[in-house]
Amino acid sequence: MKIGITQRVVYKNGTPTDVLDIGWDVFLKKCGIEYELISNIEKNISRDYLKKFKGIILTGGNSLLSCNGDSKERDKAEKKIYRLAINMQIPIIGVCRGMQLIQEMHGIKLFRIFGHVKKKQKIIINKKTKITNSYHNYGTKKNVRDLVVFAKSVDGLIKGIFSKKKKIVGIMWHPERNNPFKPYDINLFKKYFNKWN
Repeated sequence: MKIGITQRVVYKNGTPTDVLDIGWDVFLKKCGIEYELISNIEKNISRDYLKKFKGIILTGGNSLLSCNGDSKERDKAEKKIYRLAINMQIPIIGVCRGMQLIQEMHGIKLFRIFGHVKKKQKIIINKKTKITNSYHNYGTKKNVRDLVVFAKSVDGLIKGIFSKKKKIVGIMWHPERNNPFKPYDINLFKKYFNKWN
């Protein structure tokens, strides 16, 4: 099973460069998932290119342009990936920025928030309290009918979503940054991608 994984963009001397947190390599190996990096070059994204993937991970890093982000290359590439993957019924997991992109594509407006950048934060997942990390400055307490909320912070911010009709899951924490990795995250990624393959 090969999963496509998107990358953040960093600018070196004004040149956009694709980068992936090495924590993803370790985490995905722990999950038994083989992956391939997807570059932020919109013209290279096509149905033919994406059809080799059994799933897509939209990673964190870089805010969306609508949230004062700085990477138009990434916004364009990931929105195209999202539209094609949905059309092709390729399962998607959005992580942090990836979940925000899912929300934006469903017409949800994100707002500036405070107090959600920390190594440890309590969240409620299916009525059970769990500890994870949080590294985002934009979020919302509002949702749409197409998406189901399964996780919230103790102050009511949406932290986890999924769709009943489409192959979409979104989480607002970074499983690759937890040390040690959380069994819940490993099971989530394993079970979700295996469910559709």
